[in-house]
Amino acid sequence: MSRRTRRSAGDDRGSQRPSKSQLKRESVELQALGVALAAAPAELLARLELPERLVRAVTELRKLSSHGAIRRQQQYIGKLMRDVDPAPIRAALASEQQDDAAAKRRFRLAESWRDRILAQGDPAIAACAEALAVEPATLTDLHARATGGGSDIRRKTAARELFRHLHQAASADKL
Repeated sequence: MSRRTRRSAGDDRGSQRPSKSQLKRESVELQALGVALAAAPAELLARLELPERLVRAVTELRKLSSHGAIRRQQQYIGKLMRDVDPAPIRAALASEQQDDAAAKRRFRLAESWRDRILAQGDPAIAACAEALAVEPATLTDLHARATGGGSDIRRKTAARELFRHLHQAASADKL
């Protein structure tokens, strides 16, 4: 029997179980998922119903500052993650990221409407009132206070108030 024949026979047996490289990739992925939990809000950890040891390890990771200690704690979290179903954690983190992205979108939308209103005035107020379903009279009043006479502090305060009003309207619309 030649080497080639033996090697192919061994490959047939090896295909029944994951390779060492595949196991390593899965281990690294679980560790990264556990580390992502450390960056997540505490409310998310409470909702996930994780084992107490894992919650303590993630909480401890947040407190560490030494590079070596952080690395050891991450490896420990990866070890603990082997006993946990990763699907609900992935789903919760993805949902959290979507919520963050939506909040950033609403913030940018309110910012752009504020800038347009301050720069263009009435045409932008009409377009914004239609797009966000807000009262144009309120926008007109805030625009007049933000661009009118008076002290610089009052104009800046009115511009911030205009932004808050637009942000609230964008949040209510759930864009």
